[in-house]
Amino acid sequence: MPTDSDAWTPDAADWLSEGVQAGSVQSGGSGADDTGLAGGRPGVALGSGEVSGGPPRGMFDDPVDEPVPPTATSPKPAPNASVPPSAAASPDGRANAKPGKRQPTKGRAARRARQASLRRRKRRRMRILPRSVLGISLLILATGLGAAVSGTVLFMRYEYRRDISDANIKGFDKRVKLSTDAVIAEGQNAQVRIQNELEPLLKQAATGDTLIRILNQTKASIMTVRTFSEAGVPVVGTAFVAASDAEKSFLITSYSVVKASVVRPGPAITVRVDGTDRPATLWTWQEERDLALLIVNKGGLSKLDWADPKDTRLGSQVFAVSALGTDGGAVTSGFVADVSSSGIQHYAPIGTAFQGGPIVNDRGRVVAVGSQNYAPLGFTSTGVWFAPAIRSACEQLLKCPSGLVTGAGTRR
Repeated sequence: MPTDSDAWTPDAADWLSEGVQAGSVQSGGSGADDTGLAGGRPGVALGSGEVSGGPPRGMFDDPVDEPVPPTATSPKPAPNASVPPSAAASPDGRANAKPGKRQPTKGRAARRARQASLRRRKRRRMRILPRSVLGISLLILATGLGAAVSGTVLFMRYEYRRDISDANIKGFDKRVKLSTDAVIAEGQNAQVRIQNELEPLLKQAATGDTLIRILNQTKASIMTVRTFSEAGVPVVGTAFVAASDAEKSFLITSYSVVKASVVRPGPAITVRVDGTDRPATLWTWQEERDLALLIVNKGGLSKLDWADPKDTRLGSQVFAVSALGTDGGAVTSGFVADVSSSGIQHYAPIGTAFQGGPIVNDRGRVVAVGSQNYAPLGFTSTGVWFAPAIRSACEQLLKCPSGLVTGAGTRR
């Protein structure tokens, strides 16, 4: 039976109406009608925004990403209004519910918030991965297409690189041959250049083979001259064949060798021809050139060719030849130090037996006549000798109308 305390009074009705309106405001004003019913659910809205008489909001509904409304303080009743015991406010600001009803607390709200967050995460994951057969099929198809495209690109790159490699391999043998030929050609050219560079050095540094070659070219035309000086001392020198016919041969030697025989009667002159000593006649001489002409009654002897004066220049290598030697003669070498109208100045050593012998170039042609006493400048020198040019023999000793020897000069 209802008691007096539970009786409905106008003051209680006014307080309840104010409490319902306050609950509507605290819940954001949405979902509550003019009668104060929240979300269309039956029940009374309390001061904390909770609705009694129905399930808590959001327990069975889908989670919605909406903020939890702040808790509002219930309005105080009028000063003279009598508040029903069931509607009295608790110390934490919440309206007391009906007896025996469990009210939500802060811990339960936090748990519900965490559960809602977990549900939202799960729904996000479900959005990424398809949940239907069609979606899974499309995912598999897209994966297959991506793999096919990647494989096609990789295969095309492989084919491209293989074609390049095949092209390089096909032309490798040709390139090797071209490179080999180029290396061989370059080596041959290098040898030619080196030989050209060494040729002047080889000419300057006369080797044993060079001296032997010069001796072999000249020894058939050179002869040893023997006579005596004015004091009766034996004199030896060298002569070489300038011209020869069927009966006699013309020999050029040094005037210093046969100087004593210019006086008649003078000492005899002999020359060694083919291992035999033969008498020689002093035909004529030219003291200022230190030249003399001998005639031997032996024809058919080999003569030496004369060098072109233009081929003799400063630095040219020359060789002095003597008929006295175990191999049929002896050879020394040197270079031209000066060329003038008087002859040449050279430093090929001239010994006693070399006087009257030919001074030849590297081709074995006569350039001048060896002499120890020829002094066109009025003095002699040691180590560097003057030699009359071979063309000087055409001034008095020989007749050379066209540059070739045709006979002997006038006899003295």
